[in-house]
Order: sequence, then structure tokens, then C-alpha cells
Amino acid sequence: MKITTRFQLAATLSGAALLGTLLSGSPSASAAAAKAAPRVEVCTEPQDTRSTSDKTAVEWRMCLDSYSGVHGSLEVKCLVWSLLNGWHESRCQWFGGMEILKGDEVIEERRIGLASVSELREVLRFNCQEHGTYNFAIRGIRAQPDYPNADYLDVTLPDTTVTAEMC
Repeated sequence: MKITTRFQLAATLSGAALLGTLLSGSPSASAAAAKAAPRVEVCTEPQDTRSTSDKTAVEWRMCLDSYSGVHGSLEVKCLVWSLLNGWHESRCQWFGGMEILKGDEVIEERRIGLASVSELREVLRFNCQEHGTYNFAIRGIRAQPDYPNADYLDVTLPDTTVTAEMC
């Protein structure tokens, strides 16, 4: 998956902008940088979840991140296996939900119901409600291949939560 590369590029670009601001000698910019909260990024390891037929798979990863505004993100890719092509990307319909919680309180939530894409990156932005423990959870995320048959069955991701101290 490409999530690491995107985050590294974004961090490099923001680091260069911050360095330029600090080198400009602006005291207010220096003070703002000193007070800025450190970046928080908590991610799952890349996962590979398969259907019971073992011929449909979803590669996925989710993160709770404070870069470029606080948010949770989910990246998924749908794959199918065939004798002729081996594992290859395939279009799937995506269903399920994701939510941001602080304690037991749901701060932000969204249902997913997208059709016919092989890769999907969903971002759920939220407003901080003071410093504390935040959770980003996915529930019932399911990929349904566009051309289901006896081999290409739905893949359901396990309900998963990532947690971080932030804001």
C-alpha cells in the first residue's frame, strides 16, 4: 500500500515549509512552532484479509493522525485470484462504517457505500474536544466483488480500533 510514501512526502513538504518560516526570523512563527502539538500517528500494520474461498482478498491499513488536521483514515485495495493472472486488483463495492470516539462518546461517524472501485482511501476528519484518548474504529467494512461467483466471495474486515492520545 502507498500510505507510508504519502505520509513521508507530506511530512517532508511540511518540514521544509516550517524550516523556511523559522529561518525567516519571525518571532511569532517561532513561538507558534514551539507551542504546536507534536504530530501523532498511530496505524495498524498492513493487513491482508481473505474470503472463505481464499480467492478474494482485501489489503488494508488504518491510521489515526494529527497531520494536516486530526483525522482517521482507511486505505483498502480489492484483489482477486485467477489461474491466468494470479492475484490482481479488481473492482469492488464497499460497505460499512467508521467512527471517531472520545471515551464512549461518538464525535464523528460515516457510513460507506461506494460502488465499483478497486482502491479506496476514506478520511474521517473531526474537531478536537480537548486533549485526551481518541479512538478511530471501523465496523462491518465489506468488499463485494463486482463479478461475484462461487470463487469471488465477499470479504469482511474485522472490526478494528486504533487509539491515540492527541489534541
